Amino acid sequence: MQYNYFCYVSNMGLSPMASHKYYGQRATSENWIEWCKNHMASGSILTQDFWANSAIFQTCMMAYNLMVWMMWLNDEAGFKEEPNTIRMWLITVPARLVTRSRRWHLKLSKSYPFKKRWIYLEDSIQNLSFA
Repeated sequence: MQYNYFCYVSNMGLSPMASHKYYGQRATSENWIEWCKNHMASGSILTQDFWANSAIFQTCMMAYNLMVWMMWLNDEAGFKEEPNTIRMWLITVPARLVTRSRRWHLKLSKSYPFKKRWIYLEDSIQNLSFA
């Protein structure tokens, strides 16, 4: 059984359940903002142009949404992880890109701890069909 614990400090005269509903939505939004800012690099936008900043921010959000959809469609356990953790599993990978018989292959290190997860996700992505 999984338990969730919440702690809210408020000067509003709300019941515990009303406080949870009121602050719970806000806490979720703050997590998304934190992930976007710190995990998806939108907090390091360095341009002085509004439209360039907008394009960078939207690209960060699209990358985040694609990553969440990829994890949700393929591995619901990974959906609970933060973006930096998923990036560590899938992008920061000790591997070598080689060609054999005119095909590219990614050779994962034998000591890579998430090798089974990588192979599972790769196979499940290849098996997706949207028709």
